[in-house]
Amino acid sequence: IENNLNPDFVTYFMLDYYFEKEQRIKVEVYDVDITELEHIGNFETNLGEIMSSVGTTLIGDLYLPNKKKSKSRGKIILRAEKVSSCNDIVYFNIKAQGLKSNKGWLCGKDDPFFYIEKARTENVDEFLKVYQSEPRRSTLDPVWMHQRHQAKDIVNGDYNCPLRFKIYSWRNSGYHKFYGEFQTTLAQIVKGEKEYNLFKNEDMQPGVVSFESFVIEERPSFFDFLHSGWKINLIVAVDFTASNGEVTDPKSLHFISPQGLPNDYQ
Repeated sequence: IENNLNPDFVTYFMLDYYFEKEQRIKVEVYDVDITELEHIGNFETNLGEIMSSVGTTLIGDLYLPNKKKSKSRGKIILRAEKVSSCNDIVYFNIKAQGLKSNKGWLCGKDDPFFYIEKARTENVDEFLKVYQSEPRRSTLDPVWMHQRHQAKDIVNGDYNCPLRFKIYSWRNSGYHKFYGEFQTTLAQIVKGEKEYNLFKNEDMQPGVVSFESFVIEERPSFFDFLHSGWKINLIVAVDFTASNGEVTDPKSLHFISPQGLPNDYQ
């Protein structure tokens, strides 16, 4: 994220959480310049502390390592959510028309891009940025084609989860100019609500955003097939060719450990 002292990162990390284990997490934050990296600070915690925080949101201080009495170099906010098993894929084309120019009389141009923000499961009044598009250069009628998103990434599998689409004009300084926003859900779009006016502080703004196409591709999981009543016959075969070695050879794929440890096939 360029030229921003309050970055909101879109990238997420999917982790397996084990209640009975201590899973240490270390976050290192750097300022990336053309020729060097400036170390801003570190924060260390564990996954259990995040999961047990109010709203599964943990706020910590960034400190430079190996420096006594180091002052806080800023705050870092870590949020966690349980990920659904939904495998559905969302495809859409989206365009905006009639945006009001944000460029100044001295410099600047209109390079629109958009954010998608989702309401958190733990607090529907709090929204998280889950996607940022590429800017469309020098236009007030941008079109973003071939958008492809996993439903669990943008709504965690909940089609009634509130979504905010925010339209900005890109600035190299990091202070992007705001055109306006609208709120919807995937369920509303599926029902045919595909055109939205833009608002800023509850005031309607110039410009209309519409979905040119919108398709949800269902991808059932293995559990979904079982849950629907499908019957599955399972046949398992293990290749015991001589080239794989004896079961008493530790290098063999079929090695049977005296300690009961699983082999490669297991």
